[in-house]
Amino acid sequence: MLRYLVLLTVLAACSPTPPAAVADTADESLAYYDNTGRDDLLSGGVKMIPITTPSGEYRVWTKRVGNNPP
Repeated sequence: MLRYLVLLTVLAACSPTPPAAVADTADESLAYYDNTGRDDLLSGGVKMIPITTPSGEYRVWTKRVGNNPP
């Protein structure tokens, strides 16, 4: 009897269909890496931004890491 219970547990744990939560996570991770419409796409996230200080205006190199999803 114990042998059948163990066999049934193993068969139930090896289901071929993934849960729906895994499929949703895959869609979210693809959206995280989507770079459409970004102006720094070709430079790998690097761009220069103007910074104004009391001693003058400077152009500073910046590097984007991630996309900080809302």
